[in-house]
Amino acid sequence: YQDFVYNYIKEILLIFSLMSYKLYSPINKQNEYDNVYITWIKNNDISNGFLINDRYINHRNNKNKDVFFSINLDKKFKKKNLKNIFVLSKSSIFKINTIINLFYLIKFVCILIIKKNFFYSINVYSFFSYIFYLNFEKIFIKKKLKRIYMPYEGQPFQNYLIEKIKYQNKNIQIIGIVNSFQPFPIHLYNQKYSPDKIICCHRSIKEHMIKNLNWKKNNFEKIRFTKLNNFKGKILLPFSVKSYDKIFNILYNLHKNKKVKGMNSLDLKLHPNTPENLQQKN
Repeated sequence: YQDFVYNYIKEILLIFSLMSYKLYSPINKQNEYDNVYITWIKNNDISNGFLINDRYINHRNNKNKDVFFSINLDKKFKKKNLKNIFVLSKSSIFKINTIINLFYLIKFVCILIIKKNFFYSINVYSFFSYIFYLNFEKIFIKKKLKRIYMPYEGQPFQNYLIEKIKYQNKNIQIIGIVNSFQPFPIHLYNQKYSPDKIICCHRSIKEHMIKNLNWKKNNFEKIRFTKLNNFKGKILLPFSVKSYDKIFNILYNLHKNKKVKGMNSLDLKLHPNTPENLQQKN
């Protein structure tokens, strides 16, 4: 019971941490777009209003009717004269967007109560999915839009967005870009609200998805936006680690018992979104 109460208090605090999210829009918005590219950015990825470093899709947007819709991974967005990108980012808590998000939260809670799944769905992931979709909707849903590209990881906000778009406008094609893989990638299993098409960066990923994850050959596009990262000779750490001491002990025992050849020559590679304080610690 104590764990239950603790986890729900934690979720509530995390939900309120989303109150400061605000959408920053380009100076000149189009009445219609051909392609929208959903991605993540950091402040330094934008220069002169343009996205110059897209680490997830590896796509350069040079068309007037193409635009990026991004989530800022930094704590606050350095407001700029945006040209080809929308930025959803945390800002100061003492702004009008906090009141708007509070209204969204009340509406979200009411929906969960009506659907009778309040305790199951009241968490930070579901509420962020709701905020993300509402901000996306007010820009694009009523505009003419052909395709949505996203680096697909099966995240809750991605699945919720796909679900809503397929319900509202089945003519919009949703294309997921898979540029990384895990030993057991169950999050990529093809289900009702998966992307319409998949772009893979490597043939082995495509073959695995067809064989084990319920995808068909005609679900895959022939084009490629990105290439597979070469992680040979590297020890990869995840975004979040509870105990680096445990990882060190495991690696030490592998080295001591000679379970891995050439252990001394391996390099440590952090997840690209590892917080700076943990980067310094490592």
